[in-house]
Amino acid sequence: MMSEEKLAEVLDRYEAILVHPAGDGDWRTEHLRTMVPKMREFLAEDRREKLMRWIGFMQGALWSLEWYSLEELKDHNRPDA
Repeated sequence: MMSEEKLAEVLDRYEAILVHPAGDGDWRTEHLRTMVPKMREFLAEDRREKLMRWIGFMQGALWSLEWYSLEELKDHNRPDA
């Protein structure tokens, strides 16, 4: 299971890429950008199950936009060494 710190790290990573994404202005990018603050709320409220579903959705979207490979996304979820 991902720690609270790891979840926050993943949200930081996705928020950073969504600030200046390759497809800026795209409706999909805008939607993903609006998800991050809500996901932070879920983390603060310990709504882990919902947060994990949203992270899965976001990772699927980032993969389909070809911003990350599946292997990179898996690495995002792995515990730090």
